[in-house]
Amino acid sequence: MLKLENNALPKEFKLFIWFLMSFQAGYINVGGFLIFGNFVSHVTGTSSQIGMGVASSNWEQIMVFITVLSSFIFGAAFAGHFIGRKLLEGKEPQYVFVTGVKASLFAMVLIVSEYYFSSYNLSSKLILIFLLSLVCGIQNATCSLATNGFLKPTHMTGLSTDIGINFARVFGYAKASPEYKEERRKNFLRLGILSSFIVGGSVAYFIFSQNGHYGFLFPFVSSLCMLVTSVVSERPNPKKSLSLKLAQSSVLGVFVSTLIFSVVIMAQS
Repeated sequence: MLKLENNALPKEFKLFIWFLMSFQAGYINVGGFLIFGNFVSHVTGTSSQIGMGVASSNWEQIMVFITVLSSFIFGAAFAGHFIGRKLLEGKEPQYVFVTGVKASLFAMVLIVSEYYFSSYNLSSKLILIFLLSLVCGIQNATCSLATNGFLKPTHMTGLSTDIGINFARVFGYAKASPEYKEERRKNFLRLGILSSFIVGGSVAYFIFSQNGHYGFLFPFVSSLCMLVTSVVSERPNPKKSLSLKLAQSSVLGVFVSTLIFSVVIMAQS
């Protein structure tokens, strides 16, 4: 996630990042399910699975889903320390560092996946689920902190609730009023975020079905490009920098390439 209050970044690009984060979350969630058999981006179903595991004395199920839950919370706490706590203390939030850690975690997923598919043991599966859920916790908390709680891209329950609440609320305002326009704008944003999550899952289905764990290359490369963009945007006079434009183009290029790749796979299947 980028520092959204950075004026060097165009408004349109910031909005694209919102949708990209939700797309990436949907992508990772489906990838985790197709490769390891577990969703990793939300905790509602995870909590229910822990309860079911306790009731049935299924210790493997308990271990897997406690790993998902605890790593998500730890990831959120990590982002909360380096971004949220810094904001409370009046210090500079460390978006660059957090984005770099996120890219490193995706690299670790790719490396550990190679070992997992050569041995298929529970410990390596737990490590991979831990890493993916950790990333999701970091991403969810980072986006929430950067948007004052509006964007939580890794799960859609709260978002869907807000869409329903605001859909009902918007009819309470006159169409010409500023409140009506603002509520409508927010709901269109929420619908775009929800749609991005769904599209991310659809794209992941095609890519992971054909390429296995190498599908995690997209979020890894995308996170690297985000890291470069974040670093360049915080340099002096970034608006005049060709490097910033190239960095932004790389983020968009990875996204478009992923979409094209999935369409090619879909056409061939």
